[in-house]
Amino acid sequence: MSPAVATYAFLTAITVGGLLIRLPLMGDSLFGDELSTYFVVRDDFRGMLVQVAGPQEWTPPLYFAIAWLFSKLGSDPWLLRLPSLLAGVATIPLVYVLGSMTVGRRAGAVATVLVAFSPAMMFYSTEARAYALLAFLVICSTIVLLVAMQRESLGWWVLYALLLAASMYTHYASIFILIGQTAWAFAVSPGSRRRIVFSALLGALLWLPWLGQYMADARNPYVDVIGAIGPFSFEVFVDETVNWLVGDQAAVDPAPGTLAITLMASGVAIALIDLTVRSPKRVSRSTALILVLAFTPLVCETLVSIFGPRLLVPRNLIVSYPGLALAIGSLLVTRTRWVAAISVPLVLLGIVVSGVGATNEKNRRTDYAPLVRFIERNGEPGDPIVYLPFQSSGAWQALEVELEPGSPLYRAHPVLRLGVPTLEASLRIRRVGGPGQFYIVPSTKAPEVARTAVGAATNRRIFLVTIGRTVVQPGVTSPVNPRELEDFLERLPEGWTVIGSAGGPGWFGTDVYELRVPPDRAGRRG
Repeated sequence: MSPAVATYAFLTAITVGGLLIRLPLMGDSLFGDELSTYFVVRDDFRGMLVQVAGPQEWTPPLYFAIAWLFSKLGSDPWLLRLPSLLAGVATIPLVYVLGSMTVGRRAGAVATVLVAFSPAMMFYSTEARAYALLAFLVICSTIVLLVAMQRESLGWWVLYALLLAASMYTHYASIFILIGQTAWAFAVSPGSRRRIVFSALLGALLWLPWLGQYMADARNPYVDVIGAIGPFSFEVFVDETVNWLVGDQAAVDPAPGTLAITLMASGVAIALIDLTVRSPKRVSRSTALILVLAFTPLVCETLVSIFGPRLLVPRNLIVSYPGLALAIGSLLVTRTRWVAAISVPLVLLGIVVSGVGATNEKNRRTDYAPLVRFIERNGEPGDPIVYLPFQSSGAWQALEVELEPGSPLYRAHPVLRLGVPTLEASLRIRRVGGPGQFYIVPSTKAPEVARTAVGAATNRRIFLVTIGRTVVQPGVTSPVNPRELEDFLERLPEGWTVIGSAGGPGWFGTDVYELRVPPDRAGRRG
């Protein structure tokens, strides 16, 4: 087999493997900020742009425009993830291309496997948000930059400018890495400096129409919502860096997660020891570029997080993961042969273990599909669903999307949210152009929800859907139950019972309880 055929076979196998390991994650329920994407793209194109430019989002519009187009192919939420899947899978062979142009084919091959099976890359390649598209565009821009520096053709420099603008129209997290790679080119290629400046200015000019919205987004008080949840600290820095290196460990079962970290850390440590013992060579221009791609976002986001809003989170670092993979690949394969023979298998085995572990049901997004099937199987028209959701930035919540708005099942069961704003209130505050922030809308209270649910339960049945570790049992209180749930259960009529339940997989876990309430409502408390 010729080297070219072997290369194509390897890239095909790894790319197909990366696609196949991502497919199971495509069917998970929409989660977190994906629900904001769902809400935004349900509008017409102009309305979608208004929502993105308004307080609903502080992410640029390119991903939403592409997702809006894909949403016209059907109503299934997985279509919103399809642009990310395509971009994420396409990134796999492009990492090899960039590696062969910089740190060598062997390092590129190692990096290709890392990108294909990284839990972080898998997750963001199956999320209806902009991060996988951003990583793809940055890889493309770097490859085009290298070609432009070699050929000095105006067309390649214009294409580089277009990719710079497209990256900035995808996510603001691109700014650090784009500045880094452009500065690297300016430093190492004096003969191309005029063209580099031309491309940077053209890219900035193309992005100029969005500058005013960027300034508005930067002033949005909810930009620092992550900092409010968990202020930046050294411990946060360590945790987020580890999550970036091996995947979000909050979503990885301890067993494969620990094994993966041990294997990868051992392989890298062996290579680093060898690097220390052997006097390191002078860093080449190509290696410097890879280091810029790998670590510029980490350094810049850390500095901003120290002195301003907290930006250091794995999703903002995902743009640099391809560069990190190439840096690791270069470290492993440029060592002495026996060191590489030990370190490379350890690291690759660790990333495969971590990737396979990320497909385990309990390591994936919270899934409401089994709960919906339980309700469909056991319920009758008119049975209310009381829903304790995981709050999101979208007007719709995950269970409501899983029920398929407009479907007979959705119309048959009134959905009553517990402890968060109603769907009507969430939609109304956006429609009138108000602050648009989900968390400031008045929340539904347990007494009102209990009263409405019991009154609507013409079949004497209520379905209660919870998230996380909860205990639903008459007369039993539990410290793991949210106050709203405890209050709701106390407001039900005397004699209510649990006659059935089912659970759903995912990080937090979901449960549905079929409650029977007595026909005599006079005993209802409160």
